Amino acid sequence: MMNRYFKPAVLTLLLFVFGAVGADAQRFDRYQGTAVAFGVGPRAQMVSRNFDLRLERRTSEAEVARYRDILRDQGHDALWRELSGNDLGTVGFGGRLGPRVVAAIDRTEGTQQRLMVIFERWLGFGEFRAGARSLDYPFGVLEMVFDSPNASGDGTFIGAARIRLGRDRATNEEQIELESFGTFPGRLMGVRQIERRAL
Repeated sequence: MMNRYFKPAVLTLLLFVFGAVGADAQRFDRYQGTAVAFGVGPRAQMVSRNFDLRLERRTSEAEVARYRDILRDQGHDALWRELSGNDLGTVGFGGRLGPRVVAAIDRTEGTQQRLMVIFERWLGFGEFRAGARSLDYPFGVLEMVFDSPNASGDGTFIGAARIRLGRDRATNEEQIELESFGTFPGRLMGVRQIERRAL
């Protein structure tokens, strides 16, 4: 007698769970690829990690303009505080849960699409204990370049960066620049978009 009432409840629960998973999968644009970082110094090593990026949305032109004004008028620390309130997605390396994405800027240049993703990097306890200069470089950066929408892409990886205001050499216009700390920029390889966000 109990089975007659138990089975529909289980079916309803399963439908609810699968429905939630399906809806969640459509919330993200998802990219995967390999990030290769190069160290410096006599013991420098090359480190390769797969990454998994999930984006819920992009940074708007109006937001970029506001960030540029904050950087000009109040400096890097004020911009860091502003960006720290953002949550546009996550980026994970080597299968580990990754930090929050705080900005994702999409650009089209000719036939190329460029997607620059800025995330809050994990800061090590040793950095805080030593008061290391690297604490002034709280961001990580992925810049992905695609020649066509369905093609595999490549790009640049910066493990520790700070944001500054510079000027374009050709036009002398203000532009946001990224300064890397202590290492050469790494490479992104085999980047593909594997899921598209439902509009």
